[in-house]
Amino acid sequence: MTGSNPRSKRRQRLGVIVPFRDSADGHGRNRRAHLGTFLPYMRRFLTAAGAEFRIVVVEQTPGAPFNKGALCNAGFLLSAEEYDYFAFHDLDQLPTDPRNTYACPGTVPVHLCSASSQYGYRPAYASMVGGALLMSREQYRRVNGFSNRYWGWGLEDDDMYVRIRRVFGRVARLPRTIGRYRALPHPRVADLDRTAWYRAGRLYLERVIAGAADFRADGLGTLQFAVVEESHRGHDHYVVDLPNAACALAHAGSALPD
Repeated sequence: MTGSNPRSKRRQRLGVIVPFRDSADGHGRNRRAHLGTFLPYMRRFLTAAGAEFRIVVVEQTPGAPFNKGALCNAGFLLSAEEYDYFAFHDLDQLPTDPRNTYACPGTVPVHLCSASSQYGYRPAYASMVGGALLMSREQYRRVNGFSNRYWGWGLEDDDMYVRIRRVFGRVARLPRTIGRYRALPHPRVADLDRTAWYRAGRLYLERVIAGAADFRADGLGTLQFAVVEESHRGHDHYVVDLPNAACALAHAGSALPD
């Protein structure tokens, strides 16, 4: 989805990367409807902010648990040369304060979603970088993107926080008065943190935090994906297959829902 403000002198182009999965089962309730809300809302918001932008939706094929990190990496690789900086954006978080202009970050990445209604308009925890994260093209390359190792719900953002701290020393955050986001409603699936996927991801994250797993060996440079469908009407929409999903299923020993 393209938008621009003719009065803006900003030359940097923003790519808004949106990982997406429209599951056939009950766990995917509301996602397609959320996309229908997110796209026009963000077009209006970013146009009013004076941003030169395009939204890039990266949709995962069915058959394996959701892998947000891999989809963000795929979206970046498909569009890296088109944009100067990127917002890695959850579909269900909508910015509400016009002072949040999605301007190009400075020397460190910026966590935009610092006060979501989902968590009572405050960070869920001190190291949170989920919801909406702004990074320049070079910053994203320096941290090697997201990890591709987290299947199912959670943990990929915590891994990204570790990467950013290791490379840049800190994460910048919008003040809570500006980084306010409205969370679109959706049912919470019970026990997502009790699955084999989550347990495997938690063990890997502990290794990353301890320095036993090198983030430089997992990310942009190791992603495997194939585009199976694409469209470019108003926004870029790629449907991608993740070949490593079958190996991940076998490794976890169970095809648990995402």
